Amino acid sequence: MIEKSKFTDYFAPENAGKLKSSHCDDIPTKKPKRGSRYERHRVARIMAIQAFFEAQHNHIPAKKMAMRYMAHNFKNHTHPVNPDQNLFLHILTGVEIQWETIQDLLEPMVMGHWTIETLDPLLKTILSLGIGELLTPYTPSENPLKPTVIISEYIEITKGFYEDKEAAYVNKALDEIYKIISKNS
Repeated sequence: MIEKSKFTDYFAPENAGKLKSSHCDDIPTKKPKRGSRYERHRVARIMAIQAFFEAQHNHIPAKKMAMRYMAHNFKNHTHPVNPDQNLFLHILTGVEIQWETIQDLLEPMVMGHWTIETLDPLLKTILSLGIGELLTPYTPSENPLKPTVIISEYIEITKGFYEDKEAAYVNKALDEIYKIISKNS
């Protein structure tokens, strides 16, 4: 007979926000915070990567995929941190508008026997969105995000999917591309 885990009840929707264990039953805990600006931005970037990857894989325009995500994924979002919807839309529309420029900047960064067509699709998506955000930084207030923050965010997101080697590659590629962008500005 398979024994029921003592943690099963904790994750049930009706018990959200309560701690369940063998030592203390029904002790209410604080509800999770809905996230700082930094956390909302990170979740928005991750969702943008997912949406753009899905759009590329299914040959759907990014704007159409963004609308699908806004209608379904944002309304049914169960993560403790709410994503920044404006940043999500900014990233996806920016990438779609500047797709040719992004590809022109990315192509020289692909090294060795790889080509832009043979680059891992998820890594290509992460790099493309990072480049897009460097080209058109999100400025919701008087304090626009610094390029170093944008690059760091994409490095950390890459670490969630890959080993350190790929994260180092993203760091090097986005840093080089930022230098090219800042020279041309």
